[in-house]
Amino acid sequence: MAYLETGRTHIEIEPTDGATRVRVAEIRGWGDTSAATKSDISIIGNLNASGKNVKRSKAGSVENSQTLTAFYDPTDPNQALLVAGYKFFRAYVVEDTVDRVVYNDCEVLSRNKNGQEIDGLVGMDLTITVNSDITDILQT
Repeated sequence: MAYLETGRTHIEIEPTDGATRVRVAEIRGWGDTSAATKSDISIIGNLNASGKNVKRSKAGSVENSQTLTAFYDPTDPNQALLVAGYKFFRAYVVEDTVDRVVYNDCEVLSRNKNGQEIDGLVGMDLTITVNSDITDILQT
């Protein structure tokens, strides 16, 4: 079986811990990123043997985000929740009935309805900040 086969993958959210999960969109694609901030902690006047500044930095907090390319459905009340600022407990990328990726402690950062026609449907792009961890679920 292909991983995340087209036409079989959707996103579900769990609004609060233990709440019933709701299906919010069929997705055409998704991605996630984890990036740490970096702070310059160099000391002015700290020079190496060549007389150049010794550069030092310290990694800061890691920021995670999820991006989704989905189908837009203005009549779906669950999808209507996905507006900038909406916070929810957990998001799941689901293929058929199998959880593939879990995102914890989420907030919608932006939503863009792009109006691109895909087989008569309209596309939507979402960016979601993930304030906790991202779990890839391995299937054997």
